[in-house]
Amino acid sequence: MQTESQKLSVFEKIGYSLGDCAANFIFQTVLMFLPFFYTDVLVIAPATIAWIFVATRIWDAVNDPMMGAIADRTKTRWGKFRPWV
Repeated sequence: MQTESQKLSVFEKIGYSLGDCAANFIFQTVLMFLPFFYTDVLVIAPATIAWIFVATRIWDAVNDPMMGAIADRTKTRWGKFRPWV
């Protein structure tokens, strides 16, 4: 356990943010293509696709904090998070 806090340098913060930005470019590209794929290839109604997207966002809003609380309370010989990954 460390007693003194460690601060990230501005260079490290920029490096992490650029990596996250690159990952989000790919993620957003897939998200922009997905409605086209659902409507034109799978022939699903746009209203149905909207409800699918809303349902998944609601599921994430409920499930993510629940799993976070469960993982925080987990104590195993492998650590907190490894049993859930």
